[in-house]
Amino acid sequence: SLTCSHKCIHTPTGPTCYCQPGYMLGADKTSCVDVDECQEFGSCSQGCENTVGSFICSCMEGYVMQNNSCLAVRGEPLLFFSTKSEVRGLKVRSMEYFPVATNLPYSIGIGFDSLGGRVYWTDVEAGKETLVSAGLDGSGST
Repeated sequence: SLTCSHKCIHTPTGPTCYCQPGYMLGADKTSCVDVDECQEFGSCSQGCENTVGSFICSCMEGYVMQNNSCLAVRGEPLLFFSTKSEVRGLKVRSMEYFPVATNLPYSIGIGFDSLGGRVYWTDVEAGKETLVSAGLDGSGST
């Protein structure tokens, strides 16, 4: 006779234990142990608290939970990328595409300072590397 801590199913090879969601079968094949869902990539987009048999997602200050993801309360997410001769941006929600810098020798490695509102990249031209930045609107290139 098999004694399962959660549930049992009869199979052609005999009884087999199985667990409720949020648990997994222990090494003894009869007891169920809590799964730490917070250790699984993508369970939560920001904060995660494991609870017995489940988990709770949370958002940092300035974000709200929407469709199981944390979204910024204000502002619009931006995506920056380089195309060798240009640095461009995309406002993700409105899908507005905009140039930050054009006619560049060879731009790579994009970074963004959200507090200062500046985009940084490296220009690599004939072995010479230069760190360059500009405002979101392309102004103040250094």
